[in-house]
Amino acid sequence: MEQEVIDMKYITKVYRIGDNKVNALRGADLTIRKGEFVVIMGPSGSGKSTLMNIIGALDISTSGSYLLEDIDMSKLNDNQLAEIRNKKIGFVFQTFNLLSKSNVMGNIEFPLIYLRKNPKKSREKLISEVIEAAQKVIYLRDGSIINEGKIDDPIDAREMLQNMPKLEVKINDLRENN
Repeated sequence: MEQEVIDMKYITKVYRIGDNKVNALRGADLTIRKGEFVVIMGPSGSGKSTLMNIIGALDISTSGSYLLEDIDMSKLNDNQLAEIRNKKIGFVFQTFNLLSKSNVMGNIEFPLIYLRKNPKKSREKLISEVIEAAQKVIYLRDGSIINEGKIDDPIDAREMLQNMPKLEVKINDLRENN
């Protein structure tokens, strides 16, 4: 069994708006193992962004326990959290926030420039932590994880990612067809 990378126990997040409390997360338990590719789904307002912000060290939970590679995230200061975000966590945002003149791999590689890593080795490594297709789906509703399922036959996305056109080409195609 692979090592647990993310171990969250009874994560809650409460936002206060004036005198009102909004329970964005209600006791979420989540375990993600090394090498596991996970999709988090749910309707608008279900807690996806809040959960992702906590996983990504952009926000902290109101209560509960979050260990990232056995590091207690609640004990870190802002500089330590920034270092974790730089070295251990990556996102593909819902609205993409991608560079339009680059393909998916180029967008994924871009942060490595700041780490001054060998581009060839980094690319090989990247082609290896993102090409596996999703192995688990987490479904949220009303701030709670209501379903977590493994995908029995995940697709191999290696060829699909390597052959993906640049976003600029896709945008031009859309413009020409409208």
